[in-house]
Amino acid sequence: MTKLFLFCAGVILPSLLTAQIDYNSQIQSIFNSLCISCHGSSGGLSLTSYDNLMAGGNHGDLVVPFDADNSILAQKIQSNPPFGSRMPKNNQSYFDNNPDELQLIIDWINEGASEFVRSEARGLGNECSPLRAPGPEQTKSYHTTSPTISD
Repeated sequence: MTKLFLFCAGVILPSLLTAQIDYNSQIQSIFNSLCISCHGSSGGLSLTSYDNLMAGGNHGDLVVPFDADNSILAQKIQSNPPFGSRMPKNNQSYFDNNPDELQLIIDWINEGASEFVRSEARGLGNECSPLRAPGPEQTKSYHTTSPTISD
């Protein structure tokens, strides 16, 4: 059990700290050019933003962070999806002709499907870092402190 934990920590933790693919400039731009004409505001799935993508659609969660093989998003853009048509529906060979974009999406999912790039590791002591930076609407602190006991 300890070896499994250390293996998982050794694989997943570095990915959390060093995500290199930027969702907004690299992944969302692909969705904007290929997907949102159908998956914009109707049809049970919206790919217009990170939040909408991560909310999933009629078939459940689209992305399983760190696991492109089990992510519906990756399955649907590769040859022979497990259900329905290959995407994009109006150009099903798009990713055959643009394998770098297919690999970029797969790599993004496998490195944790983060919205933001983390370019440097943070301390792992008492500091807790969110997987996603809080927006202006979030005021909850992600940092914890130990209670002080006085006599």
